[in-house]
Order: sequence, then structure tokens, then C-alpha cells
Amino acid sequence: MTTPRNNYYNDEMLREVASCQRNFDRDKTINPEQMSIIDEWVGKAPTQCGEHKYNIIKITNLETMLDLSKLLAATNVENVVAMKTEDKVFQPQMLGHVCYVYTASVSMVAPDFHVGFSAGLCAARATTLGLKTGFTRCGPVLEQAWPEWLLKWDIDPVNHKSFKFALGVGHGTDDQHYAWSPYREGHIHEHNSPNFPIIDTIS
Repeated sequence: MTTPRNNYYNDEMLREVASCQRNFDRDKTINPEQMSIIDEWVGKAPTQCGEHKYNIIKITNLETMLDLSKLLAATNVENVVAMKTEDKVFQPQMLGHVCYVYTASVSMVAPDFHVGFSAGLCAARATTLGLKTGFTRCGPVLEQAWPEWLLKWDIDPVNHKSFKFALGVGHGTDDQHYAWSPYREGHIHEHNSPNFPIIDTIS
């Protein structure tokens, strides 16, 4: 277990949504009705002026998720070396029953605002269904890793030219803190205190 986190919030649902799940119970599935709801929220999230700014890869195959989770990490020398020499899972938070990967096509800009807004709405909706979510914006450490992954899993490189975000959805483990990770030394995942915006009010 690790130090209690996310005591930055008063609202319980906000606390849940902000708790990035690092360990999912893969033995528990998402029922078809819930999956249909989440799929709609992912595929039809409201956007500015109804603009289509990103595409989605939906993954339920654990081997595919694991393969991708070993490519996504903060870009630094240590991670580059680890990716080349170790079979290391960098992003366990995407290993839910389902993972939605947000991408941009060759012709898309896919602003972070559009992707973040959609993923946040979907995480909130999943939480209302009693599910847990994990998320990562860290992209492939090596430039060639993403096109090679697309080719390996027979995914269209035109529709999904670049990685933007990944959202894992599933059930959390009952006996572990949400931030406990089986892939970290000591099982304690690093934690950064959040920064919040200045809010000026005009009354």
C-alpha cells in the first residue's frame, strides 16, 4: 500500500476521476450494456462546433495493450535504455478491460484540448458506472516505435498517424490501493501533486 493520495478534492466523484488506476482486475469484465454506453461517450463526445479532431483505437486484447504500454513513457535517456533492453511495462494504467487510444490521422491536428476534454468526459461517465480509469499522455519513447506498433497489429497508419492519449477502463483490484503498481520497484508509483489554475471571479 502507499500513502493516501488525492485528498486535494472535496467532491467524492472528482476524487475518483482523478485517481489514476494502476492495477486493474482483469478477471472482472465490463458488461455489454456498460460497454455500449462507454463506447458512445468515446465515439460521440461533444466537440467544439462538432469538429472531428481525433480518431480512436479500441483495444480489448491484453497482449496488444501490454505491447503498447511498453512503448509509452516520459522521454529521457533512462527510459530509452530500458525500452531497448528490458521488457518493462511503463504504463499499467492503460491495462483495463478496455483501452481507448486517441490518435491523429495524417490530415488532423488533434489539439490536446479536444482529446483531453473527450477523455475527461469519458472517465467521468465510466466512474458513474462504478468503473475505474487510468490515463497517460506519455507517447512512444522512440520515434519509430509507434509506426512499428501499428504495423505489427495491422492498424491503419493513415487514420492513426500519431499517438495522443490512452484511457484504460475496467474494475480496480479490491485489495490494493489504486496507485499500487505491480511493475514498479517497491510497488509504489511515483506521485506528483497537482497544479491548479488561478480563478479570478467577476461578480
